[in-house]
Amino acid sequence: MSNSIIDKVHMPSMVEIINNMQSKGFVNEFSVNESGQLMATGPTTNTPSQVKIIDFFRFEGESDPADESVLYALETDSGLKGLLSHIYGREHAEENQYASNFIKQVMVLHQEHPLATDSSR
Repeated sequence: MSNSIIDKVHMPSMVEIINNMQSKGFVNEFSVNESGQLMATGPTTNTPSQVKIIDFFRFEGESDPADESVLYALETDSGLKGLLSHIYGREHAEENQYASNFIKQVMVLHQEHPLATDSSR
């Protein structure tokens, strides 16, 4: 019989998820430039219409639920795979506005809403 204290379940850390996704070929570290295009190392950029969200992982700070981030596993039309981290919170708002706008456009273009609650699941 279980006691009244809820045992903590191990939730993978961002580092564990990154390592796992890299082993699956998501090796590029993506960022979004001021023009709203996805960039990896090198001169190639991609628009939201050229990118799909393959998976995503949401993290919350243990001591502060407002300390959130989402790690997106993305793939471009050319087959380039990588990760884009998006940190929420007031202190990160300005530096993440480009990534936020980019991800919203990708979701709208591909009818993907990964953070919406789906009651059918």
